Amino acid sequence: VIVIAGQLSATGEHLLAGIRERIYSRSLPLAMRDLQITASNLAGDSGVLGLANGVLDRLFTFEHLNAALASTG
Repeated sequence: VIVIAGQLSATGEHLLAGIRERIYSRSLPLAMRDLQITASNLAGDSGVLGLANGVLDRLFTFEHLNAALASTG
């Protein structure tokens, strides 16, 4: 899945069609079989949500949780 976000996502289907055309013309058919290219519907929140997702991924890794549990005794 390729998600176009930010100001580019507001440009509409015309830009997405151009992006799809360019990617499809330069890729192998097998690599493109299940590929989806779409615009984000999160508008201006996509950056903040991406950051929050990264923080949560980091906090809840196996290693991080083990270290936190070990430090509590």
